Amino acid sequence: YGQPQGQPQQPGTYYAQPPPVASKVMPMPMNGQMMMPQMMMPQVVRAPGQWNGGQPCGCCDPPGGCQLCCATWWCPCAPVAQLHDRVVRPGSHGEVFAVLCIATVFKTVVSLLLTAAGVNIDGLLNMLLAFLYLLYMNQIREAIVKRDGIADRGLICCGDPCCDNYWCWPCLTCFFIRHELNRSGETYDDCCGPSWSRGGGRAHVV
Repeated sequence: YGQPQGQPQQPGTYYAQPPPVASKVMPMPMNGQMMMPQMMMPQVVRAPGQWNGGQPCGCCDPPGGCQLCCATWWCPCAPVAQLHDRVVRPGSHGEVFAVLCIATVFKTVVSLLLTAAGVNIDGLLNMLLAFLYLLYMNQIREAIVKRDGIADRGLICCGDPCCDNYWCWPCLTCFFIRHELNRSGETYDDCCGPSWSRGGGRAHVV
């Protein structure tokens, strides 16, 4: 290859190609000032206006997998606080985490004391705690839907998003985090901090 045109081909003879010439980036005039063109950055491809979290009930599905499922089951206040920090209000992780933890501990202590006294109102206490989670889950879902332009409807239950968020909030917590992971290309590495990615993925995707 690289043989000059017009010359007969010689067996075993090769011609070196000229080295590539680096193109120069020329400044572009704009409003009387010289502006340098910005470099193209890779973007994560996703379907606009659609949920990108896989199956709503696939709690152990990647990305996230069993680690995300276990974190949501055993310590749900942590992933809910991470989601709220990511999509609703940056910097709110500590506040949401503390509120949910205190409410859970308070519910457990009250339940134990009342049970020892012969009073069983676990159903009422669980319902009140679920309403607190519902408050944050509604905020998270509304923020994602507004940001990504999703035509939201029920994913699991009766076709109503609020009904989903109340009865199926553990599954939907995993679903929303998988949506964010697929959107940003991150992995779920850490359930204890404001960011779920140890690779420095704290930046809030907009």
